[in-house]
Amino acid sequence: KWSEFKPKFRAASGYAGEQGWRFRIVDESRIRDVVFNNAVLLERYFRQNVAIGSDVILDDTRRAGILTVGTLVDRHFGSVNAHDAGLQLVWHLIGTGSLDCDLTKPLDRNSELWIPSDDH
Repeated sequence: KWSEFKPKFRAASGYAGEQGWRFRIVDESRIRDVVFNNAVLLERYFRQNVAIGSDVILDDTRRAGILTVGTLVDRHFGSVNAHDAGLQLVWHLIGTGSLDCDLTKPLDRNSELWIPSDDH
């Protein structure tokens, strides 16, 4: 439907240019990437009420500056039974913006986490 959408894309491009923005058309191969996969993972935990223990996790990360997911989970949820709950809490804290990380890399136990600030 290029002929149908071309005038609309041209108008959108012009408006974006007036605003100082860049207009690009991308297909799903450019959208469905690591960041998208991380967002899908984190979305599962975003609304969950798993905040029990979050203060300890956040305080520990604040003191250390940067910690990995694995370090936090092992340190605060060391037992096998608590491991999954700890991982859910960490994903929840990332998903809600309480913890930050590089979302351009796949999330796993080695992902580095920090408290959000203007420095990162």
